[in-house]
Amino acid sequence: MKVAIKQSGGYAGEVKDLLQLDTAQIEPSVSQQLERIIRDAKFFDLPAVVQGDVGADFLRYEITVTDNGRQHTVSFQDDGGPKTAAMKKLLESLFKLRG
Repeated sequence: MKVAIKQSGGYAGEVKDLLQLDTAQIEPSVSQQLERIIRDAKFFDLPAVVQGDVGADFLRYEITVTDNGRQHTVSFQDDGGPKTAAMKKLLESLFKLRG
């Protein structure tokens, strides 16, 4: 399984690659955590865009997961609202794995 996270938007509007994890290249315990996080989030069942509140200068995140020949990308804007709270939690869980 591979996970990639990109960030865009904000005041500067830059696009940044924030995280790349590959279960084939990380410790088995971290790999298991990563797979559990993605499975528990039902990532492959999420819509391509998780809509939050509309606003300017919010950071936008794009999470792409590739696993066993399938790939899914979900994007959301970090507006701090309840509609995107689950995605923010997923993002924070993935960042904790990078160590």
